[in-house]
Amino acid sequence: MWVVVIYTVVGTLITHLVGKKLHGISYARQRSEADFRAALLRKHDNAEQIALYGGEAQEKTYLTRHFSEAAHSWRQLMDTKRNMGFFTSGYMSVSLIMPVFAALPAFLSKTVTLGGLIQIRSAFAQVHGVLSWFIHMYVEITMLSASIQRLIQFKQEIDRHQPQQAAPDVGECLNIENLSFATPQGTPLLNDVSLHCAPGSSSKLSGPSGLGKSTLLRTLNGLWPYYRGQWQAQAGRSLLLPQKSYLGQGTLAEVLCYPHPPLKDVSTMQRTLERVGLGEWCDRLAERHNWDRIFSGGEQQRLAFARALIAKPDTLYLDEATSRLDHGACVAERA
Repeated sequence: MWVVVIYTVVGTLITHLVGKKLHGISYARQRSEADFRAALLRKHDNAEQIALYGGEAQEKTYLTRHFSEAAHSWRQLMDTKRNMGFFTSGYMSVSLIMPVFAALPAFLSKTVTLGGLIQIRSAFAQVHGVLSWFIHMYVEITMLSASIQRLIQFKQEIDRHQPQQAAPDVGECLNIENLSFATPQGTPLLNDVSLHCAPGSSSKLSGPSGLGKSTLLRTLNGLWPYYRGQWQAQAGRSLLLPQKSYLGQGTLAEVLCYPHPPLKDVSTMQRTLERVGLGEWCDRLAERHNWDRIFSGGEQQRLAFARALIAKPDTLYLDEATSRLDHGACVAERA
């Protein structure tokens, strides 16, 4: 028993000595692969702009660097796993003859019979198999620990950038009192904003770029936690139309009614498209495309207004939602 315990302890120590770099290597591999995938997505989403600038060579250099980092991490991982495999195979092979050598003196002195020697070998194998679990699972444990570390860091970053704020009061109208905003780094934006907007009325906020107008609207929609002050939201549903709206890859009917299922009344969707100047798409509601590639910037903003007409929110926030429409289209939208 003491032989198998000592043998397993020594094997465990050597396993950790050989494979202790696996945690850092696994962490670096996951990070490099994530960076490479993120870089590919950015190039895919901005392929047209890259082509217009003629930046293919520069982007290829960036991707090559990210791929080289991922390949280097994989090479380190494979080398370490290879060394672990060599040791583990030798460790298991020696364990087959270790009980025989340990009991051989007793067998030669005839203290143990041949049957007893076989029983010792069998008992050694059973105890050894249980105690060697850590050795067999060492690679999986290190990879799991690396994944857990990345998840913990991700959670910590989320918590660090999401300070807790009390939910606003809800009343008959939108009322803002001494509301101030800042960037996540603490740089102040708008300060001491006060506004009263009665139901059925409209208000316009104008100012230079970077003032914090979009931040104000995102705060009122619960998307920006870096503020101080008080405000009262109007009861009912609210909807924010940004300058560039999100378009999925489902059918046009699904995109039009997002995030809710398409309306069963097809005529309502068709009339809505007509109202916003997208009448040529009325009979194509079942088509599926990559819509942010199909629609121009102005058409995407028209589709955003169509969503608002279908959603019928009680409060509608517009964040430069007509910036890509001509004057005539803007007048038609207001009508």
